[in-house]
Amino acid sequence: MKPKTMIKVALLGFVALSIIFLVSQQSRRSAVEASTSSGSQRSSNSNTQTAKVVVYYFHGNFRCVSCRKLEAVSQQAVTSGFSEDLKHGDLQWQTVNIEAAGNEHFASDYHLFSRSLVIVRFKDGKQVEYKTLAKAWELLNDDEALKKYVQSEVRGYLQKS
Repeated sequence: MKPKTMIKVALLGFVALSIIFLVSQQSRRSAVEASTSSGSQRSSNSNTQTAKVVVYYFHGNFRCVSCRKLEAVSQQAVTSGFSEDLKHGDLQWQTVNIEAAGNEHFASDYHLFSRSLVIVRFKDGKQVEYKTLAKAWELLNDDEALKKYVQSEVRGYLQKS
C-alpha cells in the first residue's frame, strides 16, 4: 500500500472512531439527564423558592489553588457581609461542581466557560436575571478589593428584590 493511501485510511478511521465516540457520549449524557432532570430540577427549585438572590461558585472536578482562593474569599465576603440576609433566607451561597452528574446544565444556563462566580436573582421562585462576576479573577490577588466587589454586586441584587 502506498504511504498516501495509508494516511488516508488512517485519517478516515480516526474520523469514524471520533464520530462513534461522540455519538455514544451524547446518548449516555442524554440518558443521565433524562434520569436526573426531574429530581435535580425539584431540588434546585425548592432551594431557590425562598431565596431572592443566590450566589453560586461553579467549579469542576479539578480545583487549583486560585480556584479555591476565589471560592473562599467570595464565600467569606457573602457570609460576613450579609449574615442577616442569609439567616432570613433572602440570600444563599451555593458551591456547585458543574462536572457532577445532573449539574451540567449550569454551564449552558449561565454560559460558563471557566470556574465562575455568578449572582442570580429570583422572583416568585423564577429566575429573572443573573450576572457573572468576571472581574473577580482580576481581583484575586487583592482580598479586600475582591470582597468589596462581591459585596457591592450582591448588595445591588438584594436591593432589586
